[in-house]
Amino acid sequence: MKHLSVIFAALLIFSATIFSADTSLVTILKSGKFGGDVRGIDFVNSTTGFAVGDGTNSVFATNSFIAKTTDGGNTWLNISPPVLTNRPWQVDFINTNTGVVSGYGGMILRTTNSGTNWTVSTTPNTSNIYEVVMITADTGYACGALSAAVLKTVDGGATWSSVAVTGTNVRYGIAFAPGGFVWICGTSGNIIRSTDNGATWLTTTITGSPTCYDIIKVGNDLWTFSSSNGVYRSTDMGASFALVFDNGSRAIYGAGVFGTTNFISVGADGLNYRSTNAGTSFDSTAMNLFTGQISRGVYMKSATDIIVGSDMGNIFRSTNGGTSFTNVESANRMYAVDFLNANTGVAVGFSGMVFKTTNAGLNWVNLPSGSIYEMYDVQMFDANTFYIAAASGRFYVTTNGGTTFIERNLPNISGGATKTMWFHNANTGFAAGEMGNIYSTTDAGQNWTSVYSWGSSFNNFEDVYFVNTSTGYATGERARFIKTTDGGATWDSTGIDGPNLNTVWEMDWLDASTGFMAATNGCIFKSTNGGANWSLMNDTAGLAGIDMIDIEVVDTGRGWSVGEGGYIMKQQTQSQWVTERILSTSFGSAENLWGIDFVGSNTAFVSGYYGTIYRLDITSLTGIAGNNTPLVYSLAQNYPNPFNPVTMIKFSIPEAQNVSLNIYNVLGERVASLVNGKISAGSYDIEWNAVNAPSGVYFYKLEAGNYTDTKKMILLK
Repeated sequence: MKHLSVIFAALLIFSATIFSADTSLVTILKSGKFGGDVRGIDFVNSTTGFAVGDGTNSVFATNSFIAKTTDGGNTWLNISPPVLTNRPWQVDFINTNTGVVSGYGGMILRTTNSGTNWTVSTTPNTSNIYEVVMITADTGYACGALSAAVLKTVDGGATWSSVAVTGTNVRYGIAFAPGGFVWICGTSGNIIRSTDNGATWLTTTITGSPTCYDIIKVGNDLWTFSSSNGVYRSTDMGASFALVFDNGSRAIYGAGVFGTTNFISVGADGLNYRSTNAGTSFDSTAMNLFTGQISRGVYMKSATDIIVGSDMGNIFRSTNGGTSFTNVESANRMYAVDFLNANTGVAVGFSGMVFKTTNAGLNWVNLPSGSIYEMYDVQMFDANTFYIAAASGRFYVTTNGGTTFIERNLPNISGGATKTMWFHNANTGFAAGEMGNIYSTTDAGQNWTSVYSWGSSFNNFEDVYFVNTSTGYATGERARFIKTTDGGATWDSTGIDGPNLNTVWEMDWLDASTGFMAATNGCIFKSTNGGANWSLMNDTAGLAGIDMIDIEVVDTGRGWSVGEGGYIMKQQTQSQWVTERILSTSFGSAENLWGIDFVGSNTAFVSGYYGTIYRLDITSLTGIAGNNTPLVYSLAQNYPNPFNPVTMIKFSIPEAQNVSLNIYNVLGERVASLVNGKISAGSYDIEWNAVNAPSGVYFYKLEAGNYTDTKKMILLK
């Protein structure tokens, strides 16, 4: 390009130093709209529904939400109001406009304009409220950890008062029927019931004293669903209950009913049961093929249209009565991502969730893995064949593009997760993980041979990497580091050692000598002698507790690493890595990034904890410094202008500075971030490729210290 010749001429005249650094444009391809576990779902008509959830997992500790759909449940919008300051567990709407949400700390919220605004209802109790049900436009009940009381409203949920009941159990589910009948289920197998609108209460205790999480009325019968003993039925309006079937030790958390014959229940590990004949017979739907997670909320819009809410912000929809489900929303953790080429890739994560794209990440399809286990690593061989490493020693193979998966377990690793694998081809490879063992296979995982064991302490392997068929490395907890030079037949640590006490999550090697490690506390390490010595490549101040999880180095001058807290780091020079940017979710939490995979040298895909997949488009920021260091800040007009689709933007800064260079459309929306971080004094040329942007007027804005300038440009296609 011509401008590079001009720069080179200036370099000769002024004896300046030319340098370059990468910068990236981040595009969100897939993202969860809410990070908590879905607890409750309610629809007011065929198109409008609401869902609530909270963060019970440590990753989602504060991610409570209220969500709304207006298209029947295909897409959802996070409408969480400022007054949502605690964890919501249940939602119930009286009509299109008026609804209530209950949750922890005695919280009950109320809206009268379909969720646009919410107010805090008056309640006499600060204990957790797990269920709320409006029986009529005025009358409703709420229950939870309220000791010897439930709550009742007679003014549409605006105010609530205590109603004395029998027993002091924690209560989870409410059912009702015309004529003043109310039933409430809870711990110790106790079902309390009223036949006079809550004036008096009686107790029925189920044999075995199971915790009952939900209760529904189907036709003339009552059904309650328990923590471990199964499904119970009452044919005498709750005076007694009998066990219908025992589902083992897995809990059933929620149930939905439509009409007098159709109902479905959901629970742990993708467990679910449905009946179309009022409980005469049951079958299990195909939802367990799509998620092994805990499902807590379910709503039947009709006999065929079913919405299910699960952990990690997952919402599933069936339009065929539960025969199959489609994942419509997900904030599911994505631990690893692997792309075969620029278009086809697979991401894997929490509780058996697998997503695949064939159009460069624009759309993702949830594949039915049939697994309930965490999936930590994935490797693609062609469009049809890819392997997955998972928890409890699981190893999965598909040869038909993910339509079906075959499970092949590793020996002696069942007590721990398979965290990493490396395959030279579709038959020959290695797998390792917790329990300190490395295994090899020559028949695509049908048989495994143990080739190394670390022993009983600090023994988790996190990564295995081969630079060729002979030389490979393995590392993990406490940076224990071993090497093979005979194709993995033998491994040892003679003459090599990892950086002490740092758990290493991932490696990348340019050759047998030069390698990089991503480790705990924000550390990036480099070795130039095959792992004999390691040097810290970055300033780790303020990064305690921030683990860098994955790393890829494309060539000697280009490397990127991703980690917790949304951190993305890049290689600035041969001896320095810096923080390039910190990403946050759409709902305000810091991202936790677990995987990065380059396709070529300029495009990478990044996977995250909140169901997020990003694309990084890498460009090189080139500058000149030395005797001709600029004296003033400046931002030049882009050239060419108008342009299609590539233009160059030049700017100068007289001192090292934190710099941002962003592109905005005429609505003021940021459409690209070309520079974001500290760079040295100098003059810079940076390219913007607007191939995916529509024609129109754009503005580019430079911010460097106290200096700000904005200029206009025209994209003309």
